[in-house]
Amino acid sequence: MKALANIVVCLLLLSSYSLADVTAKFNFENAAGATFRTEERQKISVNGNPRQQNKFTTGFEITEVAREGDSYHVEVAYRSQKAELVINGQAFDTTTNPQLKAASDDLVGRKLTYVVALDCRVKEVQGIEQLLKSRAGQMFGSGLDEVVCKRSFERILLARDDVDAPLKKGDGWQVSEETALDANTKFTLKSNVTLTDVDEHRLFFDVSSKGEIAAGNRDISIDTPRGTGKIIWNREVDLPASITLDTAVKITYESNPQSPVTLDVESFCKILLDPRNSGDAEVEAP
Repeated sequence: MKALANIVVCLLLLSSYSLADVTAKFNFENAAGATFRTEERQKISVNGNPRQQNKFTTGFEITEVAREGDSYHVEVAYRSQKAELVINGQAFDTTTNPQLKAASDDLVGRKLTYVVALDCRVKEVQGIEQLLKSRAGQMFGSGLDEVVCKRSFERILLARDDVDAPLKKGDGWQVSEETALDANTKFTLKSNVTLTDVDEHRLFFDVSSKGEIAAGNRDISIDTPRGTGKIIWNREVDLPASITLDTAVKITYESNPQSPVTLDVESFCKILLDPRNSGDAEVEAP
């Protein structure tokens, strides 16, 4: 009888976690000293033929957080960088290629300061110009420009229109990310983030994405872009425990109708909070 009572109590507790309103707002006070590791992979094929594969594994630390008026100034230091590339079948990485190693070594220790509004939108990235002029910036420039840095950091912050709004299972929001395909054409990826489960330590979100192309160059078309992902939020420290995003898109350039060029681009991104910053919250889903 006592065992049955214990089971009932456990079920009631689980039910209360699932039904109660929760919040997922980045806690800047807890962020100082937090370390993250990101893994980004991209595979590009041209007319069905593999052309390039990239994999970048980067470690960084939030070294300082300061509130200044209606903004937070968040200093981020790069702690490690590993690059692995395959271009037209030839492999390069930071252990075998001196140029890649020198650029990766140059990135380590460099810092950026993100100026973040109270709604977790990034207003400015200080230090980006100096970074882009460095050896690291010249090698990895397309992945280190201000637009990319803002977008990546806003993912960690779970930036959205109302970060203070309470959430319950089934609630969510939409995030739009724009990428310029040429001077006149923009590709927009719209991601719906939905709270799917809650436990004592974590919130679980599903991400589903679709893309569209804005009016511009009629010679560019996009075929059924898609994306999926998972977010695990650490309720104990109000920081993300893990974020995974997986997208694929096919872009066709038809400026020459006799020989159109089709790019298949598959991208994967994973962001992990160091378990030492996680308290009792497990990083991975059960």
